Amino acid sequence: MTKAAWKRFGIATGALTVLAVGVAVSLQAAAVPPVTCNGSKDHIIHIYGGPPVHVATTGHLTAGVGTTFVTSDGRKGTNLTVQDVFSTGKADGIGAATFSLDTTRQAGPSAIVENKAGTGFPATQTMQFHFNLDLNGHTYRSINAASVTNTTVAA
Repeated sequence: MTKAAWKRFGIATGALTVLAVGVAVSLQAAAVPPVTCNGSKDHIIHIYGGPPVHVATTGHLTAGVGTTFVTSDGRKGTNLTVQDVFSTGKADGIGAATFSLDTTRQAGPSAIVENKAGTGFPATQTMQFHFNLDLNGHTYRSINAASVTNTTVAA
């Protein structure tokens, strides 16, 4: 091979190495799967112009895991993104109720943050999202974002 051919070969090899490392790093960063939490919840809903109504539901919330951060007082946290909400049950005196994520509107930030710096857990998780409520054949949208907080999340 000529000197020019070796030079081209070296440049091509270097470019392919940089490309391969970039692909490997981005695949590794994208490898964190969403987390789904199952459970039951009691809700008190206020339909505009009506009395408060108790609704007990069972369902799930799915969250994407985002970037990590450190608070001003040194506690570590991770940003979360609500990707899905689905919960069904009965509204006292009304009938079937289904909660689902309202994907047309953004809510405030969601995150999990350790309660004490350096401990990891227990931690406080705050999930914020807008929701739709299908109640006995009628659909309602949340006026304000729901803010679901758990201050005792264990590992």
